[in-house]
Amino acid sequence: MTSTTYAVLGLLCVQPWSAYELARQMARSLHFMWPRAESGIYREPQKLIDLGYAAAEEFAAGPRRTKLVYSATPAGRQAFQRWLAEPSAPPQFESEAMVKFFFCDQGTLGDARRALEELRAHAETLIEAFQQITQSHQASSGPFPGRQHIGTLTGRFVFDHATALARWAEWAQQHVDEWPGTGPDAAPMGAKVQHENARLSGLATERTRTDQ
Repeated sequence: MTSTTYAVLGLLCVQPWSAYELARQMARSLHFMWPRAESGIYREPQKLIDLGYAAAEEFAAGPRRTKLVYSATPAGRQAFQRWLAEPSAPPQFESEAMVKFFFCDQGTLGDARRALEELRAHAETLIEAFQQITQSHQASSGPFPGRQHIGTLTGRFVFDHATALARWAEWAQQHVDEWPGTGPDAAPMGAKVQHENARLSGLATERTRTDQ
């Protein structure tokens, strides 16, 4: 049982789904916090069935068509509740654009700017998704009105996270625009940012007290 398996099981605890419906709901919700769950959409339900945590049943889906619908079993709900009570792994941030920026001294100023532009574009895409989902909730309380108190809070996290990414990318771009290049010649320009970082972390205050 991986976190992805539990994420799929969690959706089955909310209500029964077909694989197609699971994929759509993941794109609407889990995509913003656990995107790797999307890759296991066809693998994880069968794993849950093998464990006795889910069951599958065929339903009519039109003329001469059926669909397989998955639902959580009582044992699956108990397993999910046990997982909810376990300690969580610390959050991890993944961004290929950020990795490219981290190594931009191996490339050009154009590479650095491109990575930051991509990061800002990714943030704007997240903000647009947040806006679309929020707008859909304006017309109604959403597909799960009984879970609105949870969805609205996690939605705000998506917005705040995306806004922070966009704001950082714009701030970093202003500094990169002052660099003579991406190599060691630009290194001394990091002193000002290092001082700001120390102040933000409280280290500058500590050092001042030590000097006194």
